[in-house]
Amino acid sequence: MAVGKYAIGVFTNPSRLRVPAAKQQGLPIDSFDTNHFKEGVLLTSVTGNIGFLDKAPHPNAARVMLNWFLSRERQLAYQKYVIADSLRTDISKEDVPAEIRRSEGVKYVVADSPDRLDQAPILKVVREAWRR
Repeated sequence: MAVGKYAIGVFTNPSRLRVPAAKQQGLPIDSFDTNHFKEGVLLTSVTGNIGFLDKAPHPNAARVMLNWFLSRERQLAYQKYVIADSLRTDISKEDVPAEIRRSEGVKYVVADSPDRLDQAPILKVVREAWRR
């Protein structure tokens, strides 16, 4: 979109693309609110994935690290600096931009579930759409 090649961006995060800032500068760009899709709003782990080695030399070290990563203090920092909405409900959301903040009463579809990890059907639809 930034180079004028495509008129639409799909599966993008408006805040990470700085859409609100570009809009404030008067650029002809906008995003639409997906909170009203009957299918639900896509919810994904984005950059919050953690992997562990099988038979690690110090398995307790992994537990300590995971406890730290999921701690209240760390999740507050994660939200602020990664520009994401932590799944923790006991922390402030004031640093989470409104357009990516989860809302009460909205249906969310977890994209990281095993039945949705096969990207082939999605890529097929996207490729067909771009051919038109």
